[in-house]
Amino acid sequence: MTNRKKDHLEMAKKSQMRGIDPAKNLDYAPLFMVHPQRVSGQFLDQEEFAGHVAGKKLLFPLWISSMTGGAESALQINSHLARLAESAGLGFGLGSCRNLLMENPRNHQTWNDFDMKPILQKSPLGANIGIAQIAELIKSKKIFLLEQMIEELQADLLFIHLNPIQEILQPEGDYFAESSLGILENFLFLKSQSKLFKNIPIFVKEVGQGMSKNCLRSLLKIDIQGIEFGAFGGTNFASIELARRGVSENSPLWALAQIGHSAREMVHYLEELVSLENLQINKTIIISGGRGDPLEDFELWSRVKKMQENVFIGLGSKLLEKAIEGQVSLKNYFLEYREAFYILHSCLKSN
Repeated sequence: MTNRKKDHLEMAKKSQMRGIDPAKNLDYAPLFMVHPQRVSGQFLDQEEFAGHVAGKKLLFPLWISSMTGGAESALQINSHLARLAESAGLGFGLGSCRNLLMENPRNHQTWNDFDMKPILQKSPLGANIGIAQIAELIKSKKIFLLEQMIEELQADLLFIHLNPIQEILQPEGDYFAESSLGILENFLFLKSQSKLFKNIPIFVKEVGQGMSKNCLRSLLKIDIQGIEFGAFGGTNFASIELARRGVSENSPLWALAQIGHSAREMVHYLEELVSLENLQINKTIIISGGRGDPLEDFELWSRVKKMQENVFIGLGSKLLEKAIEGQVSLKNYFLEYREAFYILHSCLKSN
């Protein structure tokens, strides 16, 4: 007690919050709070956060979103992240696997970067391919290459990413004339005819610009199992492509990097689709594209949780940053993020 009081006195001056605004959109009501119970540093009400993807149980609503492959240190980074996912009961998504669309994917020089199944025994592994590659596979009648890739990776689900702004701005970007929705519908029909992967769950995601309400409405109506926001506010691949091209920040082209919808907007769109149009959210939702701020993440997660039980926060760049620092840094960040989530839940669930 004496040491604690001494700490309080010494730290009080450093702990002033002058000039800092309180968090918005969270209704803090201490009169109605319960204090979370811990045993050996762990909270006991973890079951409230559990969810399921591809028949596998996740213990905490965090999805490690679309990690790297083919870059320097990719194997080490992905291994760090996969170990965290397996130990903490999280989901794990690979980055674009387009290089593995070949007769013998294990022969590709980047195979080891993507081969995370030996680590991920209990946690779901998501493969990832672009809508442009899906279009090309359909056109060339080589969907079997995708089947082989999924089989070799032993992936539990497949993400199909939409990135038209990035592809348009990318000098080596892909071209296709049909809308992404049309390509998706064609692919889903072909998938339904496949004995090998017709039961593989399909998730559709953006990669940093988010999606409109019309996009969400359409995705809720087709035979996919999940939607990942990939919202505006996190990594912006349009700006990356402009920087790669050496385009000046004063160029009118930079306005294109501002196109998109934030995670907050997209949650609002889902709420409108449910309340005004009576649509059911019968898909898993992954809210990604934020800053890794647990206050905002918890608020958005809680709002979607009222409409759909299976909801996760997708984090990419923040976890990547910590994984580059090392396994210890990554684990510590996750433990603190999880603790913040648990305490927020305890603060707000009794309001």
